[in-house]
Amino acid sequence: MDPQAIALLKQLSQAGDTVDMRQVGEQMGLDRAAVETLGVDLMAQGYLEMVSLSGAVRVTDAGRQAAGGAAGTVDAAAGDPLAALAADIIAAGDLGLEEAAAGDLAVDLQTLQTQMERSQALKPVIDACLKAIAQALRSAPAPAADGLAARAAELLLQ
Repeated sequence: MDPQAIALLKQLSQAGDTVDMRQVGEQMGLDRAAVETLGVDLMAQGYLEMVSLSGAVRVTDAGRQAAGGAAGTVDAAAGDPLAALAADIIAAGDLGLEEAAAGDLAVDLQTLQTQMERSQALKPVIDACLKAIAQALRSAPAPAADGLAARAAELLLQ
């Protein structure tokens, strides 16, 4: 599952029984289009059900299980540190980056995700993404960004 979808599902399941999907997504730093795309995907997988047309959703039992499993997947991603890093950056939400830098970071994370889905990831592409991600995170004012940047830089050395 896409790290952004995992993070959104986890946040929705923690927010309560019926929640405003757009508001939760906004708190995570996602724009409306991204939230709607992720929400539709999660509904198609049976993890969310629409409660109202205003954006209220309910996480299904399968969604709660997947969110719990997603947390375990991220924890188990100690075996996949790239996936863990991507999920943690997404879960960190708004890192205070300027709009262009935040957009570039999102593209770099998506490229990293695409590489992780390949049968044989291309190390030069992963390294370029990690360099760009580390650079963006070093310029972010949020305190969490420093630790994430260090993890990205550390992965470059592997």
